Amino acid sequence: MSGLFGLLMPLWLAILWAAAAYLAILGISVLFIPARAYDFLAGFAQTPRANIIEAVLRFLIGLAFAGAAPRLSFPVAMLGVGAMLIVTASMLVMAPNLHRRFAARAVQAIAPAFALFGIASIGLAAALAALLTASI
Repeated sequence: MSGLFGLLMPLWLAILWAAAAYLAILGISVLFIPARAYDFLAGFAQTPRANIIEAVLRFLIGLAFAGAAPRLSFPVAMLGVGAMLIVTASMLVMAPNLHRRFAARAVQAIAPAFALFGIASIGLAAALAALLTASI
């Protein structure tokens, strides 16, 4: 891939590796320190600063998926994941109050199956790591 996106390939891959690490750490935290992990997730979108941080990180990860898509397995699907993350990041910025309400309800909804959420996070981290490893 040529152009700016191609030149940034090491950055895109580093961002995706960081996202995989985040998902793994989140999942492990949910399983081993569930109260702290719950408090962390419950804090999402509860302040303007937290909302902007989440939106920026989501946007960067979306750009990374889009930028790295040509090098990854399932490039069309990975481009779609990137586009979805970019669109949802912009929605977080445009509707922070709606995001705050949704996030609070979502965290409450997963509480009864919090351990399954942790296992799913670890599974997503492993899938992303496998995808990235296959692209090397």
